[in-house]
Amino acid sequence: MNFGESIAAFGTGYRKLLDKRTNKVLTKSDFCKYLLCRISKDEIVVLYSDGIEDKKHERGKDTFTSYYRNKDRRSLHPIAESIINSNNLDTSKFMSFLEDYCENYSKEKLLTNFKKYLPSASTSTLFDGITDEFVKILKGEESIPDNRRKGPASLNKADYAKESDDSLEAKMDRLLNTLIITGREIAEFTRTGVGDDVRYSRLMRKLKNDFKQLLALSELLHSSTSDDSSIYNEICTSVLSLEAKSFILTTHEFMIESVKNYHIHRLSELLRRVKEGKPICQ
Repeated sequence: MNFGESIAAFGTGYRKLLDKRTNKVLTKSDFCKYLLCRISKDEIVVLYSDGIEDKKHERGKDTFTSYYRNKDRRSLHPIAESIINSNNLDTSKFMSFLEDYCENYSKEKLLTNFKKYLPSASTSTLFDGITDEFVKILKGEESIPDNRRKGPASLNKADYAKESDDSLEAKMDRLLNTLIITGREIAEFTRTGVGDDVRYSRLMRKLKNDFKQLLALSELLHSSTSDDSSIYNEICTSVLSLEAKSFILTTHEFMIESVKNYHIHRLSELLRRVKEGKPICQ
C-alpha cells in the first residue's frame, strides 16, 4: 500500500468532517493534511515546510494534492522525515482519530476498503492494522528523497545571491536584530488585561520562527565554505551556541556583556566584520 492508496481506502467519510478554521467540509486535499496531522505530535511539521510557522512556508492545497495523486506523485519525504526522525510519531493520537472517523463512516465499510491491503484484518484488529500500515508508509516515504524540494540547505551561496538583493550575511544580521528586539519585548512584557496571553504567545511564536530561519541561514552559510578556520565557521559556531530563549533578555541584561549574552554579541560582531570586510579578532 502506498500513501495514495491509503487515502483512497478511507473512502468518503472525510466529507462529514469540518475544518476547524473555516468550518467548511473537508476536501480530499484537506483530508490528506488532516490525516498526517493526526499521526504527528507536532502538527507544525505537517503544516509548514522546515517547521517554520509563517505564510511563506505554509503548505498549500496543491502541495497536499501532489502527495496522493495517481500520476507524478510527490514524495512525502519532508513530512515523513520530520515525523519519523524527530520523535513526532503519535500512534495513540492516530488510533483515536480512527475511532472518531468511524462515527461518520461505518467500520464495516472501512474494513472492506482495507481488506485488499490487510487480508487478515477483522473489526477487532482493523485499527491496529491500519495504524501499523500507515507507519510503514511513512517510514518508506522517509527513505525516498523529494527531488522537488528547494530549501535553504539545497542552495549554495551563489544561488542564494541570485534570489536575493541582499547578501546572506546582511540577511542574518537583520534577523539577529529582530530576534534581539523580540526577545526584549518578551523579557519586558507587561500584562495590561484582555488579550495578554494571545500577545505573549504571538511574540514567542515569532521568536521561535525567526530563530529557525537563522539556523537555516547558518546551515546555508556553512555549506558554502569548507574552511574550518574561516569567519563563516565562527559565525555558524556562534549560532549553534544559541537557542531561541537565549534572546529573552531585558535591555539591561543585553547591554551588560556577560556569559548569558556572549554569543549574541559575538555573532553581531562577526557579521559586522564580514559586512565591513574586516579581519576577525580571536
